[in-house]
Amino acid sequence: MNGYRMNLDNVESLKRRISELEIENQLLKSALDNNSPDLSNRLLEFQTVLETTQDGYFVVDITGVFQSCNDAYLKMLGYSFEELKCLHINDIDATENPEDTQKHIKKILKNGYDLFETKHRKKNGELIDIEISTSFLNVDGGKLIVFARDISDRKIAEEQLKKSEQKYKFLFDNMVQGVVYHNENGVILEVNNAASKILGLSMDQLFGKTSFDPRWKAIHEDGSNYEGSTHPVAITLQTGNPVKNSVMGVFVPELETYNWIN
Repeated sequence: MNGYRMNLDNVESLKRRISELEIENQLLKSALDNNSPDLSNRLLEFQTVLETTQDGYFVVDITGVFQSCNDAYLKMLGYSFEELKCLHINDIDATENPEDTQKHIKKILKNGYDLFETKHRKKNGELIDIEISTSFLNVDGGKLIVFARDISDRKIAEEQLKKSEQKYKFLFDNMVQGVVYHNENGVILEVNNAASKILGLSMDQLFGKTSFDPRWKAIHEDGSNYEGSTHPVAITLQTGNPVKNSVMGVFVPELETYNWIN
């Protein structure tokens, strides 16, 4: 879930960056069209932003040939500009063949922008994960303005999280203790196999119920009923404190008897 949220946050960040770039493009176009005296200042400001951003920035023409880039992108890949300007985007991108790249470029020309992840090949041959935001600029025959962010560390963290979640799920599904997750209102959100067996109901039957539903016919050891407000789940939700070693009898319809649980 954290990895997913992180992805959404990055998408929103990239969308904002593209919007800012498109606004700047419009301002520059307007300045060019109107011979604005502020054009030089705007170009200087724009150039300063591109040279100081930590993200890589480069420009390719609509065939995929490099036109320019900032120092951050050169540092990211280990090339000099003299070396990079002799390359095509397919010399760098490790996920697309030339035919795929041309289709992708046509898509960007049609939509005006794109957000995607790919892998770029460094000068030493190492592959790094890259998050790309690109926008089409209709000048000088057409250019693609591209911001590139190295997300290799994030990908490693996501993979570690995925492995951790897989281990947790295996443990959750196969442990002998029953586990039940509730929301803040006491409604059951998730149970493991052991809990389903102990409670005598399928996961689908348990989902959406509460542990203090009177249909459980929950009782104390002396046979008296467990009132809803005295149920361990209700107490923990109300106080925020753990409740331990509460013995409860839960009626299992299929067996027509009680299972006793701690």
